[in-house]
Amino acid sequence: MKLDCVPSVNALAPSYKSPRYRGNIETTNPSTEQVICSVQAASAKDVDLAVKAAREAFNTTWGRHASGTKRAALIHKLADLMERDAQSLAELESLDNGKPVGVALEGDIAESVGCLRYYAGWADKIHGQTIEVNDDTKMAYTRHEPVGVCGQM
Repeated sequence: MKLDCVPSVNALAPSYKSPRYRGNIETTNPSTEQVICSVQAASAKDVDLAVKAAREAFNTTWGRHASGTKRAALIHKLADLMERDAQSLAELESLDNGKPVGVALEGDIAESVGCLRYYAGWADKIHGQTIEVNDDTKMAYTRHEPVGVCGQM
């Protein structure tokens, strides 16, 4: 199977920029050893720039200021897109790790969509509590807020 991969770039706000490190990371089909896709590698400085940009976006444009309803809608949109392209994602997952397409479709992809929908369902339902402290004259209030920028590998 020949794949037409979209050229990858590291997304660093406010626009896409080339990474400082010019290497690539390839993923290969384990049964044929053919390259499935090649993505740009990132240096520690590239990661720092991405985290800085994400933190700025979180603090200014969408993170702290987006309602739970808006965050839920965005997560549901991602789940919708995964459902729309489930067959293609399952075929790609099969090429990447050698599992049967049906297992990827009914397992990995369906479970990923379910996980996204689960967390989208919580986004507008997490509220704080008011707790009595010491006597009837004081109250403590808890408030759940988005954690912020998280890096994953």
